[in-house]
Order: sequence, then structure tokens, then C-alpha cells
Amino acid sequence: AYRAAAPAGDAFAALAALNRRRDVLATHAFETASTRVSPCGDLLVRVRTSPVPQLSSRRQHAFSYHVFFKNLSDANSYKLTRRHWRIRDADGNDEVVSGAGVVGCRPLLRPGDTYTYTSSTALETYHGSLAGFFTFRRIASPDDLEA
Repeated sequence: AYRAAAPAGDAFAALAALNRRRDVLATHAFETASTRVSPCGDLLVRVRTSPVPQLSSRRQHAFSYHVFFKNLSDANSYKLTRRHWRIRDADGNDEVVSGAGVVGCRPLLRPGDTYTYTSSTALETYHGSLAGFFTFRRIASPDDLEA
């Protein structure tokens, strides 16, 4: 399996130290954007987070995350099969979101295709971090690709 890696942000330094075997795609503070290309160079993944004040209260701070995928390959097609996110608030409380596909879909990305989805989460603090990866299956091969 291939996995795209990104450096751990300050808020995730402790997790990175404990989890050195798992390369993290997107580790960043909320209200930022992160773009990564998979090691094989075929997939681009962009994650953008933003606060949602109209859904927030004093105790719950809502955030949305927008994820954009693009297949940069001229020949290979990929199917998104799984996602894994670790969402951490400023107090160190974690929420893990893991499972098949994204928002009920397992999109197929043919050469040049793009796919976008939006989801959300709520934190008890106004600041936090988001880290994770996506697993893709190359259609021409049984290899899994994590980006």
C-alpha cells in the first residue's frame, strides 16, 4: 500500500511521536488548507477546513471540512474504498472517524476525474486539528493506495 505523508503540526506532535509507523496525509489546524500528492504521483488530495459559526454555541464549535480529489494519472483509475480521520480538540480529546468510503460513496476516479465532498464535526474547543488518510484501490491492480 502507498501512503502520502505530511509533517505533523504542533497540535499533533505528541500523536505523531506515538504513531510514527502511520504517515499522516493532512495534519493541520482548523481554518487552514492542506494539499498532498500521493507518492506514486497519481492522486491529488486537498483538504480545507472552516468554522461554521451559525451551528456553533458556547460549548460546541462546528467546523466543516471540504475534501477535493483529482486523479492526475493518464492511465490508471482509482476507487476510494476507506477513510480514516483523527479529529482532536485543543484539550486533547480525540474523535476517530473511520470506515468505508466517504459520505456513503465510494467514488471511482478515472484519469483526469475529480470528486469533492463536504462533511462536518463539532469540538468542545474553538481550536483543533485534523489528520488522516484515504485508501484507494487501483482498478488495474489489487494494490491499495493510501493518500
